[in-house]
Amino acid sequence: MRPNFLFRVIDLSSRFERPLRGAARAVLEPRKPRHRVLRVLLAVTGLALLGVFIVAAITDRIDGQLARKYGLVTDFGKLMDPIADKALIGAALIGLSVLGDLSWWVTGVIIARELG
Repeated sequence: MRPNFLFRVIDLSSRFERPLRGAARAVLEPRKPRHRVLRVLLAVTGLALLGVFIVAAITDRIDGQLARKYGLVTDFGKLMDPIADKALIGAALIGLSVLGDLSWWVTGVIIARELG
């Protein structure tokens, strides 16, 4: 008896299932460094990046409050403030993905949404 087309498709898909599952796991799961020194350096870098992010977010908030309080709202500020906010969030997401704490696909989806 000769195998039909559907049987061949199922057989072919089962041959590619394991490599595709491994590729999907590599994309969806962030990798963690194995060496202690590298882990410590990444932890210190992560804390430094967190500090920079917090300072940038606080200064952005203070800038907006002062501009509204003293009536210093300008067309340039109206244009640049949302761009700066998107850049701040984008940089934080990219930093988390580089450190391996966030999957790249999540970063890509959020940045695509912010740009759209």
